[in-house]
Amino acid sequence: MVVELILRPDLGKGAYRLRCRFTVDAPPRHLQRRAVWAQTLEKMKLECAQRFVNDMAKRGWEYMDKHGFQMTGPYHGVQVVDLSKLRRQHFNTRSPDFWHRNGLGPESAVTTLPSLQESDKWDYELSAVFIHKTLLAEIPDPIEEKETLNRL
Repeated sequence: MVVELILRPDLGKGAYRLRCRFTVDAPPRHLQRRAVWAQTLEKMKLECAQRFVNDMAKRGWEYMDKHGFQMTGPYHGVQVVDLSKLRRQHFNTRSPDFWHRNGLGPESAVTTLPSLQESDKWDYELSAVFIHKTLLAEIPDPIEEKETLNRL
């Protein structure tokens, strides 16, 4: 039996649709100010798109112009919370014990979002197609590998 290498030395470029979000103040309730707000939103979209392309270029990504940007939204402006460091996390602790030990109540873990019209901040999502010189693949963490092997 003869083994043949089917892959070329150069794997080419892989195309990926990447996304970023930006937050804006909710539009004013007055109709005269909404037109100004719409112009401001368009300016912010262009500025965010330019920053997105520049940031991805620093990481080795190349923007594909022919697909353009797609903007979706509005979404609730959700504040991103930094989780505690891995060494402080307790994976084998029951949930109620964890909340009481850390001085948190269950009500602090889950928040009820107001309706979109009552929100002060709105999020919009930009997506664009970028290419990278090498094909990228997700590599599982060592913990995920152990869990997978234990299930087999």
